[in-house]
Amino acid sequence: MAEKSTDKMLAVWPDDEVLGRLGRPVEKRDLTTQDVKDLLRLGRLRFVVLSLGEPVFEVSLADCYDFWKRDVKHHICDQEHCYLEDFEGDYFYFATEWDDRSGIPLVLLFKSH
Repeated sequence: MAEKSTDKMLAVWPDDEVLGRLGRPVEKRDLTTQDVKDLLRLGRLRFVVLSLGEPVFEVSLADCYDFWKRDVKHHICDQEHCYLEDFEGDYFYFATEWDDRSGIPLVLLFKSH
């Protein structure tokens, strides 16, 4: 079981890796699957995946819809607590929206596996 805590999740990545890629974004809110769908209806999203033991992965804006359809929409934890075995492939994402002042919504996906 894993539980949401953005501060704890961000604390495991070196500042230079995350901040070098993202600048200093401001956290806005936790996201559900429906929230991400609603944001996608407004336009492209900037998906960034943080997975322990792996480099920060940013999905290109051109690939955001395909990445959503192929992976994200099936793996967002919509609850406070989630279990790996409840998701295909034994992984899921905690999704949070951030504002990096670029005008494009930034969705950080914290991967639990």
